[in-house]
Amino acid sequence: MDNKIFDLYTDYLIVSTNLATSVNLSNILDNEISHDKITRFLSGEDFTSRDLWKKVKKKVKEIERDDGVLIFDDSVEEKRYTDENDLICWHWDHTIGKSVKGINQLTLIYYSQDITIPIGLEFIKKTELRFDKKSNKDKRYSKKDKNEYFRDMLLVAKNNGIKYKYSMTDSWYFNKDNINFIKLTVKKDLIMAYKATTHLFMSKEDMTNGLNIDIKSLKDKESILVYIKGVEFALKLSKQVLKDQNDKEIDIYLITSDLTLENDDIFKLYRKRWKIEEFFKSMKSNCSYSKSPTGTVRTQINHFFCSVYSVFKLELLKIYSGYNHFALKSKIYLAGIKKSFQELTNIKKKANIYCVR
Repeated sequence: MDNKIFDLYTDYLIVSTNLATSVNLSNILDNEISHDKITRFLSGEDFTSRDLWKKVKKKVKEIERDDGVLIFDDSVEEKRYTDENDLICWHWDHTIGKSVKGINQLTLIYYSQDITIPIGLEFIKKTELRFDKKSNKDKRYSKKDKNEYFRDMLLVAKNNGIKYKYSMTDSWYFNKDNINFIKLTVKKDLIMAYKATTHLFMSKEDMTNGLNIDIKSLKDKESILVYIKGVEFALKLSKQVLKDQNDKEIDIYLITSDLTLENDDIFKLYRKRWKIEEFFKSMKSNCSYSKSPTGTVRTQINHFFCSVYSVFKLELLKIYSGYNHFALKSKIYLAGIKKSFQELTNIKKKANIYCVR
């Protein structure tokens, strides 16, 4: 990887407000670096999760603490008008409950001391075609599912010696394989949103007899010990009743393997999971994530990789400046508009153009 061009390109993704292209970057640099060289940078080699770790490792080691958390989630970005390939294809977006044509990115972030750092990055590539009888046509499939990627990233984090206390996910990743892996293989605790389709039991005996719990019977801020099939150890289920923007009550259920936590502590800790939503929002809004016309799987992934790293740059600038990502983007944009306005004024003066009264 050409680190000089990488640094320039990731800066460019932050300042750009239009399509992010090699030609535009070259023009900004007064053609000191040709657009062909930038194109070769994006197409020359695969940028991987290992490369990301190498670039963020120093900062992670500076801020890591035993009470840090790892947060995992996936994000689907629609690319309706991009040609379909193994990467840009149809993915199920569980946030809206339907499939969309786009990219499905898996991200693991480390959060400690109010700093968010991406430490794991993968993209779902559907390289296999299988005939679907229901639709009577071939459908794309990935060789690995998102849960497998999640567990692989946790294992890498373990091998990299990252200090943290909890792994956090939304309900989509709530299953026995992930729970067992976190507690028994990685040897950490978890806090997850509970998936309502999973039966819970008060004891192993109840599990054998099929006497599952009616979770709606729990009171607000009540916590109980529960078991699920395929998990030998007890978990703690906690409930809180919250109100949405329409003042309607909604029941929230969380599961943790840390049996020492009280109800309020579980919900307070789980609020940190929102940091990955903020990360995705900044990535898509501030770092030109979907604004690249790249056409091959490699160049597309490399562009998205650079966009993810640009969010990390904004996080470093946030620490230094005290401004959040969106305020930083606004300041950069305003500075650019001022420069453009001054340039227009200078050209008007040279052309002797003035407002006629």
